[in-house]
Amino acid sequence: MAKTNTPPTPIPVYHYDPDTLEYVGEGVSDICQIEGTHLLPGYSTPVKPPAAVAGKVPVFDPAADTWSQVEDHRGAMVYDTATGDSSVIDLLGPIPTGKTTTAPLSFQTWDSNAGAWVDDLPALKKALCAEVEGEAEAARLRYITGGAGQAAVYMTKADQADAYKAAGYPADTTAYPMIAAEVGISGATAQEVADLIIATRDGWLTIASQIEAARLGATGSTGTINVAADRTAAEAAKDTAIAALQAI
Repeated sequence: MAKTNTPPTPIPVYHYDPDTLEYVGEGVSDICQIEGTHLLPGYSTPVKPPAAVAGKVPVFDPAADTWSQVEDHRGAMVYDTATGDSSVIDLLGPIPTGKTTTAPLSFQTWDSNAGAWVDDLPALKKALCAEVEGEAEAARLRYITGGAGQAAVYMTKADQADAYKAAGYPADTTAYPMIAAEVGISGATAQEVADLIIATRDGWLTIASQIEAARLGATGSTGTINVAADRTAAEAAKDTAIAALQAI
């Protein structure tokens, strides 16, 4: 009886990506019916990859015929330690030099010795001061018309009203053109106009003093937030000042 050759049994093979060389799945070899040998599909190996490790993927080295575990941060958001700009990792391997997965806060710079973002406190405090100053101006504009020219008009009107009153409300208003201009508009008489301007000015001074107290309580006259301890204290001082200003 003639002896027949039994074809070999297919063996497990392990596929890897042609570009990244990372493990992508398991299959079995083909069999060459003519020679009775195993045929490996392209980009596969009979060498079994190592067990899965969190944060890594098996990557095959065709030249060495071995697998290694390579860090996989793909899809992770990272931040440039020089600029703070964000980007997404799309390649296998460790976090690139000059990148970190920790997002910076505003007004922070990278401390390479500490390996962390640190506050640029002077710049932060200056920016917080600008927020307070902006809120203070918004509070003023709820009561007066903005602009240097209009402020000069208010001052001139108040000065003329004070002088007109001190002179005993004379019938001749030639020396008080700002008062005369409003007769019939904001008051029926020059005296009514003057008294209204003075009352308005005095009311504004009360409001202005409240605004200044809230503003200077946080910023002083230094153009920065007074509190020097840290970010938390500086932001708290800014928030307190803004809340006070919004309440006026």
